[in-house]
Amino acid sequence: MAIDLTNTADGARWVTGQLVDDHNTRDSNEIPWNGSTGDDRGFARFDTVTMENGSSKSALRTHPKWVPNGTIKGFFPWVTAPDNAVFTAQIGFLDGASASDGAEFWVFEHHRENGTHVWNPVLRRQKGYTGELLDVKADLTHLSGEEVFLELRVDAAGRSTQDWAAWVDPKIESQLQTGTPMETGTMPVTLELSRVDCRDSDEEDRFLAPDGDEPYVLALALFVDGQSIDVVEAYLNNNYDAAGARLRGGGRHGTHGNLGQGNVHGGDSFPVPDETGTFRDRMSPVIPAIASGAQTDADPKSVARAALIVVLLEQDNTSTQAVEAGYRKLRTELKSEIEKKVREVAEQVAENSSNDEIEFTEQDGNDIADNIKGKVTDTVKKRTLDRFDLFGIVNPDDFIGTEFEVWTFDDIQQNEPQSFRMEFRSDTAHYVLNGNARTE
Repeated sequence: MAIDLTNTADGARWVTGQLVDDHNTRDSNEIPWNGSTGDDRGFARFDTVTMENGSSKSALRTHPKWVPNGTIKGFFPWVTAPDNAVFTAQIGFLDGASASDGAEFWVFEHHRENGTHVWNPVLRRQKGYTGELLDVKADLTHLSGEEVFLELRVDAAGRSTQDWAAWVDPKIESQLQTGTPMETGTMPVTLELSRVDCRDSDEEDRFLAPDGDEPYVLALALFVDGQSIDVVEAYLNNNYDAAGARLRGGGRHGTHGNLGQGNVHGGDSFPVPDETGTFRDRMSPVIPAIASGAQTDADPKSVARAALIVVLLEQDNTSTQAVEAGYRKLRTELKSEIEKKVREVAEQVAENSSNDEIEFTEQDGNDIADNIKGKVTDTVKKRTLDRFDLFGIVNPDDFIGTEFEVWTFDDIQQNEPQSFRMEFRSDTAHYVLNGNARTE
């Protein structure tokens, strides 16, 4: 059984706006179905069009709001997911969208757990105007037989100029469990900073600095997994833009006062607020691309990686607005630099693989993790130590340190949470952040 989303798009709720972080918007508008292509609020409609590869397709067109970081979200009606459910589609742009600087295509699943509305991203793909369409697939097997609705979303990569984004044949269908892809599935993941231990504060003198420290963090969650690396597209179609990374974070993850404590001195210990230190997502294995008749011993779960990146600072004289701007810039630059490293490894994998078997190995996963860790450290240090500030806006006295923890899919899938300890030192301050990575 297949559920064709183009048949229910007229019953979806369509909302546009301007993103202020990964998910939240401002200046939102609810727009009509089949609206005008000249509507600067964005539009959603179904048309027969010429796509960027020259083919004529009946496509679901979803143009973000005409502002920088514009977005469009379509919330589709509830349906019952079939057995072994997957979402499939082709994504791309209409012919002539050469002025676009690209867009990000998302799919979210929404369902209920014990009466509570739960939502998770199941697909995220960055797409530029390349002259080719991209085949995408998202695993929904964990929802088989359940009531669910999908959210299709497109974000402008920066500008929204000519973001003529389109979905071709988007549907939920049943796929038999044949081979590795449908056996492994996705896994709910929680990365959590749980407690702060202050060993020595930056402003330790209780007479000269009686108010103590006001520490805060810039925290980001990183995933390099089956949602960010499409092995078939990358290797069989030589499109290395299909090998990337997912970076999560926004709102309270990067702003003043987000640890909820002031007047912090050596010896103090306190919990990290959930909205600051906790990231919840779904993680997918990196599936090998195997030609007909070929065999592989690769374990796709040993390749996928999740990581937590934390910068610890002490609030001095930098404004909240400046800190939040720095956090957004840090997130953007890290994503760009990390994806460069992922693609470098991806190309090395392609060069070292045989014609009938394209796969990532565990060592490739380790190489990605090592490269990412180096890139994170280099980028943060560069932006904090060059002229002694973070992107030109953070007081040099604010910076205490940066740390990075990484896990494989297999690590997190263990029955016990994977505990970790991050240690941050500056010339005058010493902090320890504790946490865990787990599935739940």
